Amino acid sequence: MRLLTRDPASHPWLSRFPNIKIIRGDINDAECIAEAVVGCSYVVHAAGLFRFWGPRQVFEETNVDGTENILRAVVKAPVQKLIYISTIALIGTPDPNRVVDENHPAHPADNYQWSKLHAEQLIWRYQAEQGVPALIIRPGAFLRPARRLRFQSPVLPRSFCAASSCRSTAGAT
Repeated sequence: MRLLTRDPASHPWLSRFPNIKIIRGDINDAECIAEAVVGCSYVVHAAGLFRFWGPRQVFEETNVDGTENILRAVVKAPVQKLIYISTIALIGTPDPNRVVDENHPAHPADNYQWSKLHAEQLIWRYQAEQGVPALIIRPGAFLRPARRLRFQSPVLPRSFCAASSCRSTAGAT
């Protein structure tokens, strides 16, 4: 198992897992990504820039261009599955009378959400045009190793629980 991170020193808890090879790198470094993917059966893409505000260009460079670096790498070094971690925030404020599932339309409200949607669309294109086997997951929150909630939405009500929403662009369940 390999884990790519910009700053390995900021994740000292990973040393508890001797089977993880930690690689220093950045999603915007196409050569580094290509090297990291070689020989992998599965790639989990959880990298991205998250903020509540900022210039669209900054989000697009990391979340879309970085995703394309990964897509190019998995085309060259074929993998069994690319798993992309997106965000449930793409749906916007949900209709309380509608189930939020993989068919729910996206209504991004900020530059971060738009960039994540553009990354998803790029993955769908690579799947259709180059056969990249991909699974897109739209989780609502992550738990840190200390099991504390990593993110709580300032927009969604507390009663809205979003475990995850999955869309497989390769038809897997």
